[in-house]
Amino acid sequence: MDGGTLKDLVLDHNNTSYSSKNRAVMVDNNRLLGLMDQLTSGLEAIHEAGVIHRDLKPENLVVSFDFTQIKVIDFGLAYDLDQKFAQRNFKREIDRILKASFET
Repeated sequence: MDGGTLKDLVLDHNNTSYSSKNRAVMVDNNRLLGLMDQLTSGLEAIHEAGVIHRDLKPENLVVSFDFTQIKVIDFGLAYDLDQKFAQRNFKREIDRILKASFET
């Protein structure tokens, strides 16, 4: 996707004009609302999959030059809730087996 990070996009004083690498783009409120809708839908999908991003910031949001798409990037610090749950259950099961083996 051609574009830049949200950090690269500088919001001016009237909240409607952005510039990215010396290229000004006028963005209407409907387009901004569309981006926020995409972002919240994407985060909802990520959370439903059992993943927490843990590093959501403007540098980790890529916006297309025409302001029609936004993507979440850099899942390096992401936390997989399902994996943690599985690890916890596995640890409990190991603890139970070890405890049982010492008791007999």
